[in-house]
Amino acid sequence: MAKEEYIRRLAQHLQQQDEDRRLQLSEDQRRSKILKVQPVQRWAELKAWIEEAIKQTNQITETPRLQFANKNINEFSILRKIFGVEGSQSIDIRFNPENGTISSDQTSGAPLMFVPNVQGDGIFFVIAGSRGRSETADEIGEIILRCATGLTGT
Repeated sequence: MAKEEYIRRLAQHLQQQDEDRRLQLSEDQRRSKILKVQPVQRWAELKAWIEEAIKQTNQITETPRLQFANKNINEFSILRKIFGVEGSQSIDIRFNPENGTISSDQTSGAPLMFVPNVQGDGIFFVIAGSRGRSETADEIGEIILRCATGLTGT
């Protein structure tokens, strides 16, 4: 017959494993809910912020230099008209609702990808391939507009 102390230790170990797994599943579900909802909200905030920033910028310039073009619910473009140059440069911004990423394709420069991460009860975005971190739609929008226009600094 097995020692009572050993059996008790074994049973406690198994119970602790079950509890650890239950807690991990609960945490995974919580994170999954956050990643399902908050990136969508941040995307909507980002679109509105960029559209407003372009509108305000164009009110200051003598002629509109930037244009916001909403392609669909998960994509928009920023067109940049350059003085003395026929046509325009563009940057396409896309939201992937499956994984919450925000990415860009542009006619010049390297593409960007913002990847959502959970922290506490909220999210922040990491710029893929860098240590950059953006928490608000404003911060993401400023980075995108800097890329679209070539603006340097902050």
